[in-house]
Amino acid sequence: MRVTRRTPTPPSRVRDVMTTGVVATHPNESLADIAVRMRDHGVGAVAIMDDEELIGIITERDLSRATADG
Repeated sequence: MRVTRRTPTPPSRVRDVMTTGVVATHPNESLADIAVRMRDHGVGAVAIMDDEELIGIITERDLSRATADG
């Protein structure tokens, strides 16, 4: 008997791989606090909000660069 294995179909849409829910903060939060927030929520990016307006995003890469720059 021959066994045929199916190769999983790779995701083709954003909705197939996205995480729901947004971790957000305000622009005056310290980088250290944002790093803790990312760790605690298991995310690699945090939305930066000014009231209800998205004004930016900070990523693990941004934190790494900020640390490297002192």
